[in-house]
Amino acid sequence: MDNIAVTIIIPVYNAEEYLDYMLESLYNQTFKNFEVIIVNDGSNDNSEKIVVRYINKYLNIKYLKQDNQGQAEARNNALSAINGKYTLFLDADDYIESNMLEKMYEKAETMCADITICAYRKVFEYCCKNNPKPIFDADENRIYTNVEVLEMMLEERVKGYLCNKMFLSKSIIENNMHFEKGRIVEDLLPVFKQINMSKRIVFINEPLYNYRQHLRSTLHNKGVKLMDDYYFAYASVCKYARENTKVNRDKYYMFILNTQITMIPNALYLNIKCGKEFYKKYTMEYFCMYEILFKMHILFKHKIKFILFNKFRILHFYYQFKGLVLSLFRGAGKDENKYTTYS
Repeated sequence: MDNIAVTIIIPVYNAEEYLDYMLESLYNQTFKNFEVIIVNDGSNDNSEKIVVRYINKYLNIKYLKQDNQGQAEARNNALSAINGKYTLFLDADDYIESNMLEKMYEKAETMCADITICAYRKVFEYCCKNNPKPIFDADENRIYTNVEVLEMMLEERVKGYLCNKMFLSKSIIENNMHFEKGRIVEDLLPVFKQINMSKRIVFINEPLYNYRQHLRSTLHNKGVKLMDDYYFAYASVCKYARENTKVNRDKYYMFILNTQITMIPNALYLNIKCGKEFYKKYTMEYFCMYEILFKMHILFKHKIKFILFNKFRILHFYYQFKGLVLSLFRGAGKDENKYTTYS
Protein backbone atom coordinates (compact mmCIF):
# COMPACT_ATOMS: atom_id res chain seq x y z
CA MET A 1 0.00 0.00 0.00
CA ASP A 2 1.35 3.40 -1.00
CA ASN A 3 0.58 6.75 0.63
CA ILE A 4 -0.82 5.23 3.80
CA ALA A 5 -2.43 7.91 5.96
CA VAL A 6 -2.43 6.28 9.40
CA THR A 7 -0.58 3.38 10.99
CA ILE A 8 -2.39 1.68 13.88
CA ILE A 9 -0.22 -0.22 16.40
CA ILE A 10 -1.96 -2.74 18.67
CA PRO A 11 -0.04 -4.87 21.19
CA VAL A 12 -1.92 -8.06 22.09
CA TYR A 13 -1.49 -10.27 25.12
CA ASN A 14 -4.27 -12.73 26.05
CA ALA A 15 -6.93 -10.35 24.79
CA GLU A 16 -9.40 -12.88 23.36
CA GLU A 17 -12.31 -11.44 25.35
CA TYR A 18 -12.00 -7.97 23.83
CA LEU A 19 -9.81 -8.14 20.71
CA ASP A 20 -12.58 -8.92 18.27
CA TYR A 21 -14.59 -5.93 19.52
CA MET A 22 -11.59 -3.62 19.11
CA LEU A 23 -10.84 -4.83 15.59
CA GLU A 24 -14.48 -4.55 14.57
CA SER A 25 -14.54 -0.95 15.79
CA LEU A 26 -11.40 -0.34 13.72
CA TYR A 27 -12.68 -1.93 10.51
CA ASN A 28 -16.03 -0.15 10.82
CA GLN A 29 -14.30 3.22 10.50
CA THR A 30 -15.61 5.82 8.08
CA PHE A 31 -11.95 6.43 7.15
CA LYS A 32 -10.30 3.53 5.29
CA ASN A 33 -6.74 4.61 4.45
CA PHE A 34 -4.86 2.92 7.28
CA GLU A 35 -2.62 -0.04 8.04
CA VAL A 36 -2.64 -2.14 11.20
CA ILE A 37 0.43 -3.55 12.97
CA ILE A 38 -0.57 -6.19 15.50
CA VAL A 39 2.15 -7.47 17.84
CA ASN A 40 1.37 -10.71 19.64
CA ASP A 41 3.25 -10.56 22.93
CA GLY A 42 3.34 -14.31 23.56
CA SER A 43 -0.41 -14.82 24.04
CA ASN A 44 -1.44 -18.32 25.14
CA ASP A 45 -5.20 -17.90 24.63
CA ASN A 46 -7.22 -17.60 21.41
CA SER A 47 -5.92 -14.14 20.48
CA GLU A 48 -3.89 -15.46 17.54
CA LYS A 49 -6.92 -17.24 16.07
CA ILE A 50 -8.81 -13.95 16.13
CA VAL A 51 -5.91 -12.12 14.48
CA VAL A 52 -5.57 -14.77 11.75
CA ARG A 53 -9.28 -14.45 10.97
CA TYR A 54 -8.82 -10.74 10.32
CA ILE A 55 -5.62 -11.32 8.33
CA ASN A 56 -7.56 -13.64 6.03
CA LYS A 57 -10.22 -10.98 5.57
CA TYR A 58 -8.15 -7.79 5.23
CA LEU A 59 -4.91 -7.04 3.37
CA ASN A 60 -3.69 -4.14 5.48
CA ILE A 61 -2.53 -6.07 8.55
CA LYS A 62 1.08 -6.72 9.51
CA TYR A 63 1.38 -9.43 12.12
CA LEU A 64 4.43 -9.60 14.39
CA LYS A 65 5.07 -12.16 17.11
CA GLN A 66 7.41 -12.12 20.08
CA ASP A 67 7.96 -14.02 23.31
CA ASN A 68 6.17 -12.41 26.23
CA GLN A 69 8.21 -9.25 26.93
CA GLY A 70 5.48 -6.79 27.81
CA GLN A 71 3.46 -4.13 26.07
CA ALA A 72 6.34 -1.65 25.93
CA GLU A 73 8.60 -3.96 23.96
CA ALA A 74 5.70 -4.92 21.68
CA ARG A 75 5.27 -1.27 20.77
CA ASN A 76 9.01 -0.81 20.31
CA ASN A 77 9.14 -3.71 17.86
CA ALA A 78 6.32 -2.21 15.81
CA LEU A 79 7.92 1.22 15.38
CA SER A 80 10.30 0.13 12.63
CA ALA A 81 7.37 -1.18 10.54
CA ILE A 82 5.46 2.12 10.36
CA ASN A 83 4.51 3.33 6.86
CA GLY A 84 1.71 5.77 7.62
CA LYS A 85 2.03 9.55 7.73
CA TYR A 86 0.54 9.45 11.23
CA THR A 87 0.71 6.83 13.96
CA LEU A 88 -1.95 5.88 16.49
CA PHE A 89 -1.45 3.43 19.36
CA LEU A 90 -4.51 1.44 20.45
CA ASP A 91 -5.03 -1.07 23.27
CA ALA A 92 -6.54 -4.44 22.42
CA ASP A 93 -9.15 -4.32 25.20
CA ASP A 94 -10.58 -0.89 24.27
CA TYR A 95 -12.59 0.31 21.28
CA ILE A 96 -12.99 3.45 19.19
CA GLU A 97 -15.85 5.48 17.75
CA SER A 98 -16.57 4.88 14.05
CA ASN A 99 -15.39 8.36 13.05
CA MET A 100 -12.25 8.54 15.17
CA LEU A 101 -9.73 8.07 12.35
CA GLU A 102 -11.58 10.42 10.03
CA LYS A 103 -11.80 13.21 12.60
CA MET A 104 -8.23 12.78 13.87
CA TYR A 105 -6.75 12.68 10.37
CA GLU A 106 -8.75 15.63 9.05
CA LYS A 107 -7.86 17.69 12.12
CA ALA A 108 -4.15 16.89 11.78
CA GLU A 109 -4.13 17.69 8.08
CA THR A 110 -6.15 20.90 8.37
CA MET A 111 -4.02 22.25 11.23
CA CYS A 112 -0.69 20.76 10.06
CA ALA A 113 -0.40 19.23 13.52
CA ASP A 114 2.47 17.21 14.96
CA ILE A 115 0.13 15.72 17.57
CA THR A 116 -3.66 15.51 17.60
CA ILE A 117 -5.35 14.75 20.93
CA CYS A 118 -8.97 13.71 21.30
CA ALA A 119 -11.10 13.35 24.42
CA TYR A 120 -11.91 9.87 25.71
CA ARG A 121 -14.46 8.21 27.94
CA LYS A 122 -13.89 5.53 30.53
CA VAL A 123 -16.17 2.53 30.21
CA PHE A 124 -16.59 0.81 33.57
CA GLU A 125 -17.45 -2.89 33.59
CA TYR A 126 -17.34 -3.56 37.31
CA CYS A 127 -19.57 -0.80 38.70
CA CYS A 128 -22.30 1.63 37.73
CA LYS A 129 -20.05 4.65 38.09
CA ASN A 130 -21.24 7.72 36.25
CA ASN A 131 -18.95 8.79 33.44
CA PRO A 132 -19.91 12.24 32.18
CA LYS A 133 -18.73 13.26 28.74
CA PRO A 134 -15.13 14.44 29.19
CA ILE A 135 -14.30 17.74 27.50
CA PHE A 136 -10.88 19.37 27.41
CA ASP A 137 -10.86 23.02 28.39
CA ALA A 138 -9.01 23.60 25.14
CA ASP A 139 -9.81 25.69 22.10
CA GLU A 140 -10.32 23.36 19.13
CA ASN A 141 -9.68 26.21 16.72
CA ARG A 142 -6.16 27.05 17.82
CA ILE A 143 -2.72 25.42 17.78
CA TYR A 144 -1.05 24.85 21.15
CA THR A 145 2.68 25.04 21.80
CA ASN A 146 4.64 22.26 23.44
CA VAL A 147 5.06 24.22 26.70
CA GLU A 148 1.33 24.89 26.96
CA VAL A 149 0.47 21.20 26.63
CA LEU A 150 3.32 20.10 28.91
CA GLU A 151 1.91 22.35 31.61
CA MET A 152 -1.55 20.89 31.02
CA MET A 153 0.02 17.47 31.61
CA LEU A 154 1.73 18.64 34.80
CA GLU A 155 -1.68 19.81 36.00
CA GLU A 156 -3.21 16.50 34.81
CA ARG A 157 -5.67 18.35 32.62
CA VAL A 158 -4.18 16.23 29.85
CA LYS A 159 -3.30 12.63 30.72
CA GLY A 160 -0.19 10.93 29.43
CA TYR A 161 -2.13 8.15 27.71
CA LEU A 162 -0.98 7.06 24.27
CA CYS A 163 -4.29 5.90 22.92
CA ASN A 164 -6.06 9.23 22.44
CA LYS A 165 -3.10 10.87 20.67
CA MET A 166 -2.17 10.67 16.99
CA PHE A 167 1.49 11.42 16.25
CA LEU A 168 3.21 12.55 13.07
CA SER A 169 5.19 9.40 12.24
CA LYS A 170 8.21 11.31 10.97
CA SER A 171 8.49 13.00 14.36
CA ILE A 172 8.34 9.85 16.49
CA ILE A 173 10.94 8.15 14.28
CA GLU A 174 13.33 11.11 14.14
CA ASN A 175 13.01 11.63 17.90
CA ASN A 176 13.54 7.92 18.59
CA MET A 177 10.36 7.30 20.56
CA HIS A 178 11.00 4.43 22.95
CA PHE A 179 9.06 2.61 25.66
CA GLU A 180 10.96 1.22 28.64
CA LYS A 181 10.76 -2.54 28.80
CA GLY A 182 9.29 -4.10 31.92
CA ARG A 183 7.40 -1.04 33.15
CA ILE A 184 3.65 -1.06 33.70
CA VAL A 185 3.30 2.73 33.37
CA GLU A 186 5.41 2.95 30.24
CA ASP A 187 3.67 5.62 28.15
CA LEU A 188 3.84 8.79 30.29
CA LEU A 189 7.49 9.72 29.70
CA PRO A 190 7.54 8.95 25.92
CA VAL A 191 4.37 11.01 25.46
CA PHE A 192 5.81 13.87 27.54
CA LYS A 193 9.03 13.81 25.51
CA GLN A 194 7.18 13.69 22.21
CA ILE A 195 5.04 16.67 23.15
CA ASN A 196 8.16 18.61 24.17
CA MET A 197 9.68 17.90 20.75
CA SER A 198 6.53 19.02 18.88
CA LYS A 199 5.54 22.52 17.83
CA ARG A 200 1.93 22.19 16.72
CA ILE A 201 -0.55 20.36 18.97
CA VAL A 202 -4.32 20.40 18.49
CA PHE A 203 -7.35 19.09 20.37
CA ILE A 204 -10.67 17.48 19.57
CA ASN A 205 -13.10 17.80 22.50
CA GLU A 206 -15.27 14.91 21.40
CA PRO A 207 -14.59 11.57 23.18
CA LEU A 208 -13.57 9.32 20.29
CA TYR A 209 -11.70 6.71 22.32
CA ASN A 210 -13.36 4.29 24.75
CA TYR A 211 -11.00 3.31 27.56
CA ARG A 212 -12.35 0.11 29.06
CA GLN A 213 -11.97 -0.28 32.84
CA HIS A 214 -11.97 -3.88 33.98
CA LEU A 215 -10.37 -5.74 36.85
CA ARG A 216 -8.16 -7.84 34.58
CA SER A 217 -6.39 -4.87 32.97
CA THR A 218 -2.77 -4.09 33.79
CA LEU A 219 -3.53 -0.89 35.67
CA HIS A 220 -6.09 -2.63 37.86
CA ASN A 221 -3.61 -5.24 39.09
CA LYS A 222 -2.76 -3.05 42.07
CA GLY A 223 0.41 -3.75 43.99
CA VAL A 224 3.85 -2.52 44.93
CA LYS A 225 5.09 -3.07 41.35
CA LEU A 226 2.44 -0.72 39.96
CA MET A 227 3.10 1.81 42.71
CA ASP A 228 6.85 1.77 42.04
CA ASP A 229 6.37 2.02 38.28
CA TYR A 230 3.93 4.88 38.72
CA TYR A 231 6.51 6.71 40.83
CA PHE A 232 9.34 5.90 38.42
CA ALA A 233 7.37 7.29 35.47
CA TYR A 234 6.42 10.50 37.25
CA ALA A 235 9.90 10.98 38.71
CA SER A 236 11.34 10.52 35.21
CA VAL A 237 8.97 13.17 33.88
CA CYS A 238 10.00 15.45 36.75
CA LYS A 239 13.69 15.07 35.91
CA TYR A 240 13.08 15.51 32.19
CA ALA A 241 10.90 18.59 32.73
CA ARG A 242 13.53 20.20 34.95
CA GLU A 243 16.39 19.59 32.52
CA ASN A 244 14.75 19.94 29.10
CA THR A 245 11.70 22.21 29.25
CA LYS A 246 10.67 25.77 30.08
CA VAL A 247 7.53 24.92 32.03
CA ASN A 248 6.25 27.22 34.76
CA ARG A 249 8.12 26.44 38.00
CA ASP A 250 5.04 26.62 40.20
CA LYS A 251 3.23 24.08 38.01
CA TYR A 252 6.36 21.93 38.23
CA TYR A 253 6.35 22.13 42.04
CA MET A 254 2.69 21.18 42.20
CA PHE A 255 3.39 18.20 39.94
CA ILE A 256 6.05 17.05 42.42
CA LEU A 257 3.73 17.55 45.38
CA ASN A 258 0.80 15.73 43.79
CA THR A 259 3.01 12.80 42.82
CA GLN A 260 4.46 12.48 46.30
CA ILE A 261 1.04 12.81 47.91
CA THR A 262 -0.31 10.00 45.74
CA MET A 263 2.27 7.63 47.21
CA ILE A 264 0.84 8.05 50.71
CA PRO A 265 -2.79 6.87 50.27
CA ASN A 266 -1.70 4.05 47.98
CA ALA A 267 0.88 2.89 50.52
CA LEU A 268 -1.82 2.87 53.19
CA TYR A 269 -4.11 0.92 50.88
CA LEU A 270 -1.33 -1.66 50.35
CA ASN A 271 -0.47 -1.73 54.08
CA ILE A 272 3.03 -0.41 53.44
CA LYS A 273 4.71 1.20 56.42
CA CYS A 274 5.24 4.94 55.87
CA GLY A 275 8.51 5.24 57.75
CA LYS A 276 11.77 7.05 57.12
CA GLU A 277 12.84 4.75 54.27
CA PHE A 278 9.47 5.09 52.56
CA TYR A 279 9.69 8.89 52.50
CA LYS A 280 13.29 8.77 51.35
CA LYS A 281 12.39 6.41 48.50
CA TYR A 282 9.49 8.54 47.24
CA THR A 283 10.96 12.02 47.61
CA MET A 284 11.31 13.45 44.10
CA GLU A 285 13.39 16.47 45.08
CA TYR A 286 14.74 17.83 48.33
CA PHE A 287 13.77 21.37 49.33
CA CYS A 288 14.85 23.41 52.32
CA MET A 289 12.18 25.05 54.47
CA TYR A 290 13.03 28.48 53.07
CA GLU A 291 12.45 27.34 49.48
CA ILE A 292 9.09 25.85 50.34
CA LEU A 293 7.86 28.84 52.30
CA PHE A 294 9.24 31.73 50.28
CA LYS A 295 10.21 30.60 46.78
CA MET A 296 7.23 28.45 45.84
CA HIS A 297 4.30 30.56 44.70
CA ILE A 298 1.65 27.98 45.57
CA LEU A 299 -1.22 27.95 48.05
CA PHE A 300 -0.28 27.82 51.72
CA LYS A 301 -2.15 24.53 52.23
CA HIS A 302 0.06 22.96 49.56
CA LYS A 303 3.17 24.32 51.26
CA ILE A 304 2.04 22.64 54.49
CA LYS A 305 1.72 19.29 52.69
CA PHE A 306 5.16 19.80 51.16
CA ILE A 307 6.58 20.40 54.63
CA LEU A 308 4.76 17.41 56.16
CA PHE A 309 6.16 15.18 53.41
CA ASN A 310 9.63 16.57 52.71
CA LYS A 311 10.69 17.83 56.14
CA PHE A 312 8.80 16.07 58.92
CA ARG A 313 7.84 12.82 57.11
CA ILE A 314 4.42 12.63 58.75
CA LEU A 315 1.96 13.31 55.92
CA HIS A 316 0.60 9.78 56.27
CA PHE A 317 -0.96 10.70 59.64
CA TYR A 318 -3.12 13.24 57.83
CA TYR A 319 -4.44 10.56 55.46
CA GLN A 320 -4.94 8.04 58.24
CA PHE A 321 -7.01 10.59 60.13
CA LYS A 322 -8.92 11.52 56.98
CA GLY A 323 -9.64 7.83 56.29
CA LEU A 324 -10.88 7.35 59.85
CA VAL A 325 -13.24 10.31 59.57
CA LEU A 326 -14.58 9.07 56.22
CA SER A 327 -15.15 5.63 57.69
CA LEU A 328 -17.09 7.08 60.60
CA PHE A 329 -19.32 9.14 58.33
CA ARG A 330 -19.86 6.70 55.48
CA GLY A 331 -19.33 3.31 57.05
CA ALA A 332 -16.09 1.32 56.82
CA GLY A 333 -17.37 -1.04 54.12
CA LYS A 334 -18.24 1.71 51.66
CA ASP A 335 -14.71 3.08 51.35
CA GLU A 336 -12.83 -0.08 50.45
CA ASN A 337 -11.07 1.61 47.53
CA LYS A 338 -10.78 5.13 48.91
CA TYR A 339 -7.00 5.06 48.88
CA THR A 340 -6.60 3.85 45.32
CA THR A 341 -5.73 6.87 43.22
CA TYR A 342 -4.21 5.42 40.05
CA SER A 343 -6.10 6.21 36.85
